[in-house]
Amino acid sequence: MKKYILYTVAIVYLFSSCKQISPICEETEYTYNDEVKMIIDVNCSTTSCHTQGANIGDFTNYANMKKYLKNGKFNEHIFIKKDMPKGFELSVEDKIILQC
Repeated sequence: MKKYILYTVAIVYLFSSCKQISPICEETEYTYNDEVKMIIDVNCSTTSCHTQGANIGDFTNYANMKKYLKNGKFNEHIFIKKDMPKGFELSVEDKIILQC
């Protein structure tokens, strides 16, 4: 019985501490070229940030971004740490598009 209560408390804690956006993505399909690229170009691949050949990651095209998407670093910085883009947070709409 004690294990059950402990597991229940742990699950409730995990769900209540989750700060990520949980949009419903089934109704809309976003693509890199149609929606995502514009968000990245305006907010990430700007001068002195994630430009072509940048040591901190080249986000000028999907092929270069793929590594950061697969290893979770993009997700970590945008949705968990919220330390990117530097100096501001993306709009809720942009985050929904990126997450979907």
